Amino acid sequence: MADISSSASTFDLIESVISIFSKEGVSFNIPDYQRGYKWTDDNITQLLDDVYKFKMDEGNPDAFYCIQNITLVGSRKDNQYNVIDGQQRLTTLGILLCFIGKQNLVANKLCYSVRESTGQFIQDWIVSRKFWTEPCAPEPQHMDEWYVQNAARVIKDWYEKKGWLAGVNGSENKSAEESVFEDKLCEHTKLIVNILSERGTEHQTFANINSVKVPLDGADLIRAILITRSLNDMLKGAPTVATIRTYRVRMGMELDEMARWWKNDDIKLFFGRMVPEKFDEAAKLQNFNKDIHPIDTLYLLYFLSKGKNVSDFSIRFFEENNDYLEFRNLHNSFKDWFSDNDIYHYLGFLYANYRTRVPFSELYKLWEDSIDKNDFVDKIKSIICEELVKGYEKKEDKPLLYPEARQLLLEDVRKRNKDWYGENPVKCATLLALHDILLVSKSVDKTTRIPVRYLSRNNEDLEHIGCQNPCEEDMSDKQYWLDCIGSLPDESKFELASLKEEIEKADAVDETLRLKIKNKFTEIGFNSIGNLVLLNQSVNRGYGNANFSTKKMAIINNFFNYNKVGKKGRGTSTKGAYIRPWTLNAFIGSEKNEWNSTDIENSIKELSDELSAFLSNKQE
Repeated sequence: MADISSSASTFDLIESVISIFSKEGVSFNIPDYQRGYKWTDDNITQLLDDVYKFKMDEGNPDAFYCIQNITLVGSRKDNQYNVIDGQQRLTTLGILLCFIGKQNLVANKLCYSVRESTGQFIQDWIVSRKFWTEPCAPEPQHMDEWYVQNAARVIKDWYEKKGWLAGVNGSENKSAEESVFEDKLCEHTKLIVNILSERGTEHQTFANINSVKVPLDGADLIRAILITRSLNDMLKGAPTVATIRTYRVRMGMELDEMARWWKNDDIKLFFGRMVPEKFDEAAKLQNFNKDIHPIDTLYLLYFLSKGKNVSDFSIRFFEENNDYLEFRNLHNSFKDWFSDNDIYHYLGFLYANYRTRVPFSELYKLWEDSIDKNDFVDKIKSIICEELVKGYEKKEDKPLLYPEARQLLLEDVRKRNKDWYGENPVKCATLLALHDILLVSKSVDKTTRIPVRYLSRNNEDLEHIGCQNPCEEDMSDKQYWLDCIGSLPDESKFELASLKEEIEKADAVDETLRLKIKNKFTEIGFNSIGNLVLLNQSVNRGYGNANFSTKKMAIINNFFNYNKVGKKGRGTSTKGAYIRPWTLNAFIGSEKNEWNSTDIENSIKELSDELSAFLSNKQE
């Protein structure tokens, strides 16, 4: 057996189609563990179209179009290589060369251990060109022959549609356009050649590449496309083998670093919200699963950044749009977004609460058109402002301008007797989550962040600060309501004195009395936004119908325990639950261990003032 490892130098890392088939004494064998030749009409037409569309650069005569890898390993015959990946491409290219009159290069080059008659058929009918010159071809003896014949027909039909009859007839008198195409095919269409020096790795490598015929994940395919095809744009002039290897290694390392970054749970959730749910499901059908391969989120957003329709998504898009530098710039933009606290908070809030509001292509255009990061943040804030006033754009069926709608929202926030808890809990939770961000943005510590999961309501109750809201089973419990009134500050007890007396006299708290209780509690501000916070469900439900002092102690304990264990911002902790900034402020802001009407008024004022300032900054 010849030392194939030494003959590896026969091939450069990147070889043109013509150079691969011109290697003297070298042949290619398709091993018996391979499947047969099965390229379809679409596969062949796509290859021809790609080469045809490839634009030559007059300033760079060495520019080339790369059609992926072929992986070879030496066999027991001198200078014969087993093809463990790329046999479909090699066979198709061989048929093409024969069609354009370069059949001498293909003679005795292709062998098929999987079915020796396939190689004989190619030699007798394709290399001889009899398939295109004889009136009829023999009946296919097996599927390989059928696909080979079909490929030959597809090539001929493609040429005829172009009007290139010289190639069809085997004439040397070819048009200029036909000659340019064949030059691009032979000299400027290239493959990356991977040579394995040890035969012992052959079957394992084939298994790894083909994975028992299960398609590779999108992440693996895009990586291969970027590393191979992007070389066309990155390498100018006549690159050396060493230069190409350096770029491949560097790109591989950069893609590895990107993949590691995307594995961060917060990053996955933050950017995953920018991928429409329907697109996410459609992508999984094509082996793009961002839950398994988080970097798939980057690939999906790259696709969306081009303004493409979800229905057009396919691996083909990446084969046609493989500008690695552009792709890397998108990734670096995402790193900028995530590291900048203002962008992180406001952009994260937008997609956590209004996921469908801004298609990603529009968002990325906003970024590209922005003067700087501050301008980008201002544009995001403006979109949030528009969403916050939704539901206030009409009054008595009359359309309102933004300033009028904003005023109506602020009036509701300022109402002490507004039932935010029962009438609009979703809007209330959204406003409270935004207020947390506004508090953090004013913090002296610019590293403080709201965890990604808490940029919107996250398994949290709308908790009444001054009194625990009853569970369903407590709604008819007289003693519950009496205890609730008893836990309130003296001034609130005074306002509810007549209600307390009515509850005491009642045989049971029926529907009529429950409505009266609700209205009276709402009247004193019980359901106003100034008496509500977002609180972890386990904390809220853990202390039952406790008084303000007990609640305060539970919240403080959870805050400090979470900060000790969960300060990395993962949103969970084994020793304490996450306590929001506004929730903490509300419970520790009161000098007394009680929550009275003055506290409610102060909270309403602080919330409305902050929200008013935010809404007033909307760009017109």
